[in-house]
Amino acid sequence: MASPERRRLLDGQPAREKLEQIIRDRPYVAQLIQTQILYDIAGMMEDLVESVAQLQSEFRNSRPVGMVSYIPFAVTDAETILKPKNQPTMPWRSMKIINDGEDSVYVYTSPRREGQFTLEKTPVPPGEDYVVDMRFPIIDEVVFICDKGNSTNIRIIPVV
Repeated sequence: MASPERRRLLDGQPAREKLEQIIRDRPYVAQLIQTQILYDIAGMMEDLVESVAQLQSEFRNSRPVGMVSYIPFAVTDAETILKPKNQPTMPWRSMKIINDGEDSVYVYTSPRREGQFTLEKTPVPPGEDYVVDMRFPIIDEVVFICDKGNSTNIRIIPVV
């Protein structure tokens, strides 16, 4: 609800003239208005600086480090889990899994996040490859398993 002074400010004569008259009569009002405007601008600048810092951080994380490695290993019907403790280059931003063996291998990527999306095994048939590209370094766990009684050899080419 507008105050009575505000209604009077806009009645009769143009607002600019009335405002100039108030400032001549009471200069402290202009100082208060200017001070409030400066505080508002300072608050907006603070928010802007925080947003720019967050964007810079996201931009740095979106650029690959440039490390590409090659990891060959055998997968059986027991889960094989890759985590940062046994793969120091993790977290990865993307990876290519190449199945060189004669049996399919199933892959789970970052299963700890299963509450965030539907978790499904992705099959990689023999002689085929599978690419996961998250664009950010968030692949921090990969689980491999074959069907019961089967095994295969795979190569992983992660990008850090």
